[in-house]
Parts: sequence; structure tokens; C-alpha cells
Amino acid sequence: MSILGVIMAKLRLILEDQLSETISSLRGLETAYSVTKKLGKEACPFNYLYWYFLNKNRSLLEDNRRLWMPYKNLDKKSETKLTAIRESAESFLLSL
Repeated sequence: MSILGVIMAKLRLILEDQLSETISSLRGLETAYSVTKKLGKEACPFNYLYWYFLNKNRSLLEDNRRLWMPYKNLDKKSETKLTAIRESAESFLLSL
């Protein structure tokens, strides 16, 4: 992984943590979601919805050079994980 990739990964983790803290302070409660969980009912839906959106719209977005790194990371995910992401996202969207 390049230096830029490491920096971006750390930045994403920091921002996820800050978002979680901000939401908690705004509500005055703990969030219903766990930032550390990536799939399932306890996982923050922004995580799996993000990967679901990228995967679903690959043909439209893949050529955008700003999305090179997210698509590279998406390509590293196994079929099993992509299926779990799709199922979690679709389940969440149906519950709205």
C-alpha cells in the first residue's frame, strides 16, 4: 500500500470516530451503531451503503479518476464479503 493509501485509511478511521462522537453528543446518547462493525444490524449503515453504492454503480463511476482508490479497495473484497455487503444494504434499504 502506498503512503497516500495509508494516510487516507487512517484519515477515514479518524473521521468515522469523530462522526460517531458528534452524533452521540448531538443526541445526548450513545449511537445505535458500532463504527468498528462493518456488517450486520449493529454496523453503521454508511459503511456498507457506501460499498454497495460503489459496486452497484461501477459502470458509471469506475472511470472517474478520483474513485480509483475506492474501486481498488472494493476489488480486494471477496465475493463472500461483497454478498454480505449487498445483503446488509438491501435489508437496511427495505427497512426504511
